[in-house]
Amino acid sequence: MSQRKLEEAAADFDRALKINGHYGPALRGSGYCKLEKRQFADAIELFEKSISADPNNANTHLLLGIANLELDRREPAREALRKALSFDTQPVPRAHIYLANLYARERQYLQAADELHKYIEADPSAAEAAEMKEIEAKWRARAAAPKN
Repeated sequence: MSQRKLEEAAADFDRALKINGHYGPALRGSGYCKLEKRQFADAIELFEKSISADPNNANTHLLLGIANLELDRREPAREALRKALSFDTQPVPRAHIYLANLYARERQYLQAADELHKYIEADPSAAEAAEMKEIEAKWRARAAAPKN
């Protein structure tokens, strides 16, 4: 999103929140703008408020997980990403990518590869599927390598 469009969107969400400070979609949208601006702590606060207003939105849980991961808050990130994946009616396969990255940070390469595999299975025609398969193979090789 361009900086100008981002500023316009943020202003629109702020206006909506002045009318109703508990409106989940506006809280989520405002949080997304903060996420794009790399203001992760502010984004987390807005996503948490959005979840309080609308707890059954998988995308908000995904965004909360991403923001927490950016701040290396691994447990809150893991919890939010798993919650995002728990909604059968709102598939968010990208959560598998972020969960895979979290596992890789923890050097749990087999779990990381498994999460990427789940993403590829969920969205085999994704533009980055071939790249994800390569990363999955590298992580599986790392997991199988003897430990020194």
